[in-house]
Amino acid sequence: MSPGASGALRRVREPLKRIRDGLLRRGARVAYALGVPRPVQIVICGYPRSGTSLLYNMLSASLDGFHFGKFEVPCVHHVRTRSHFVSKRPLDVFELEKLCRGNVFEKELFAIVVIRDLRDVITSIHPRVPHDYFIGYEASYAVGDDFPHGSKLLHPGVRGYYERIEQLDELVDLTLVRVRYEDLIAQPDAVQQRLADALRVRFARRFAQFHEHPERHAYRYAGAERAVDPALVRESDPVDGSRLGKWRSDVHRERIRSQFRAHPELFEMLCAYGYEPDAGWFEAFERAASAAPAGAERD
Repeated sequence: MSPGASGALRRVREPLKRIRDGLLRRGARVAYALGVPRPVQIVICGYPRSGTSLLYNMLSASLDGFHFGKFEVPCVHHVRTRSHFVSKRPLDVFELEKLCRGNVFEKELFAIVVIRDLRDVITSIHPRVPHDYFIGYEASYAVGDDFPHGSKLLHPGVRGYYERIEQLDELVDLTLVRVRYEDLIAQPDAVQQRLADALRVRFARRFAQFHEHPERHAYRYAGAERAVDPALVRESDPVDGSRLGKWRSDVHRERIRSQFRAHPELFEMLCAYGYEPDAGWFEAFERAASAAPAGAERD
């Protein structure tokens, strides 16, 4: 099809799409006025390597009556369904406006944004990219069916995610809930109660016991999404304190040094999230660093 014909087709389709969407919205409002329950869509997003997959499995293990999406499918693909839906994809933090615009059935929309100590984020290894740190200040790896011959550093890094998350309070068509990874590990049931209140849902099972229901876990590294290194898969393991503060290991020393020296903005971000009061920790970290050879620890 020629560019001219393609443009003409778009000009015809756009007004028809607006009419269709308007009719769907009006129909949904009538249905809700008559007592039909309003569907709910929950989007888990935030920093890569921040515990989004863990939270996703906790939800799928404990929340009945919801459909859970496939591996890293964008949230906008589900907004035109009438069912209760949960999806997980860190990049969806950049898609929330599009989600709101496409919400023709006027679902209740919730975005759970997961935040983690950025030092642990930049020193974490992904099961599908075991040869390198998954995300740095400038970029993160893209994985999936679009990259059958290997992963590439094409997606935003910590800077892009930080700037985007700072803008989320401007969104008015969804409810935003922030969850800290450290709280999810240390107090999973307390986080679950906070989510129950915010999302207005009832959980059938406890977050702290999610690992006892592996048959319900929605996030699995299998088939086309299989892990390159299965030893790195921990999304279905019981939670414990060993997951916290792994950046302190000597094997990550050079990673921490290089990232924070090259990008001092990371100090401000860390303080903004409340993980440190100032940059004094870095001086202490360098003084305490051993002479052990650096490498990438499995996380």
